[in-house]
Amino acid sequence: MAFRLIVRHVDETLELENWFTLNKRIKADLIVLCQERGLSAEGSKSQLIQELMDWKINTKPVPVPSSPHLEQVNTREANLLYSAG
Repeated sequence: MAFRLIVRHVDETLELENWFTLNKRIKADLIVLCQERGLSAEGSKSQLIQELMDWKINTKPVPVPSSPHLEQVNTREANLLYSAG
């Protein structure tokens, strides 16, 4: 039995955010956003927003790590997948 990985979405959490929308959030939310990206989570609210904005500008979005959804493929499909590579 073979399985095929289904393509996942890209993390776009900050794509719609800007300095003003982030400034409307509470500091605890900004800390979580920074921690999720491995950024410094210490400093003033303005410093956290700047960290996030710098990250957004300087980092390309990457696929979100997650548990893949697997789809069962039949033997013929599996043979095609493995023989093509």
